[in-house]
Amino acid sequence: MTLNGFFYALGGLLFIFAMTSIGSLSILFYKKNQMNEKLRSIIYGFSGGIMLASSIFSLLLPSIKTHDTIFLSFTGFFVGGLIFIFVDRLKINIFKDKIKDSKKLSLVFLSMTLHNIPEGLSVGLSFALAMKHGLDYAYLIPSLSLAFGIGIQNIPEGLAIALPLHTQGFSKSKAIFLGVVSGAVEPIFGLCGFLLIEALTMALPFLLALAAGAMMIVTFFELFSEVQKEWGKIFLLIGFLLMMGLDVLLEV
Repeated sequence: MTLNGFFYALGGLLFIFAMTSIGSLSILFYKKNQMNEKLRSIIYGFSGGIMLASSIFSLLLPSIKTHDTIFLSFTGFFVGGLIFIFVDRLKINIFKDKIKDSKKLSLVFLSMTLHNIPEGLSVGLSFALAMKHGLDYAYLIPSLSLAFGIGIQNIPEGLAIALPLHTQGFSKSKAIFLGVVSGAVEPIFGLCGFLLIEALTMALPFLLALAAGAMMIVTFFELFSEVQKEWGKIFLLIGFLLMMGLDVLLEV
């Protein structure tokens, strides 16, 4: 493992963690009915386009190319998607009724924290793949773009974690703290994924595909459903084409 590769991964993971923290801090300025729907749609659309392209071109296709058989890639992709479907179902069941007690609040915090795991894992694995190829720009630039896309969408996500806690009686400071803590799993699991690749090279195709499957479900469930305005759909296309272009043009 090179120090440069480690610091790139650490920087990307700290960035997405910082964006979640900023999102949580934004409840300090939040006032009811002040949400700009157009801006929200643009942010989610742009991030969703980047994440969808990343799941395909930065994770799934490299997973297939790094092994002689596609079985590990297919299995990892399917398992990754199933894991997040379970997590998302847990969240839907929690929010089905109005939150009334501390037990449900704990489950909200748990489900939203679990939601951040595949995002951190995706970034860590992407930088691990870039390091395995000598930090070649064809792999490094998509990794940086992936971290940027996840980081941008983590801002409204941080708010989505802290705001329900605050509206149900938590002080702003405690809601912010819990929002920040929920984002801490991203650098933790991202670094675990990064370091795991060094120890278990044969697991790379499966883990890359696992992250791709989880990220694709995250994108469809969490982001695309928020893209309601025309500008959001346009920026979805822009984000996808930007990420796809970086991958295709820089491929060697």
